[in-house]
Amino acid sequence: PNFWHGNVVLPRVAQWKDLLIAIHKLPEDDWLGFTHAYFPTLSFDEYQLRDGWAFARKGDGYLALYASSGMTLITNEAGIQEEIRAPGPETVWLCQMGRAAQDGSFAEFQEKVVALDITVDGLTVEGQSLRGDELRFGWTGSLVRNGNEEAISGFKHYDNPFCSSELGEATMLIRSWNHAMQLDFSLA
Repeated sequence: PNFWHGNVVLPRVAQWKDLLIAIHKLPEDDWLGFTHAYFPTLSFDEYQLRDGWAFARKGDGYLALYASSGMTLITNEAGIQEEIRAPGPETVWLCQMGRAAQDGSFAEFQEKVVALDITVDGLTVEGQSLRGDELRFGWTGSLVRNGNEEAISGFKHYDNPFCSSELGEATMLIRSWNHAMQLDFSLA
């Protein structure tokens, strides 16, 4: 266990395309009393905290983070800012990704995100995504998109052009062009 691995309590998470929703509900005896996100400011080309959001740009890629209980950019003992904290045991985090080709300039991306109509009521969030989908997700129940329930479980652990495997499989075959590598976890 350590400060960054989330070993105590994991959030309930759903993702739809380039928007991730993470709902944290810490136990009453939690020793930290906050949730946090890694936000390495020195790794970004630029960043800004405004209107309840933390924005970052790296090249043509954009990031927007929101925490329903508010957020503070933390400066560590070495004087480096790489953590955003949200106070309290219950927080809904949103992570919206974007890119210049789809969202225009970094400033335009920020304006679009800030203009989103998002409502958080306790541990439930609903509103329109940057891509126009109406989403609702909470501590219980399904992810609802445009009035339809979306599956958030029952997927393969890895399912991409290079590898397809179920969670917990003893072996995994990874292929790329004319190369292949088999991992055998039963030997570990």
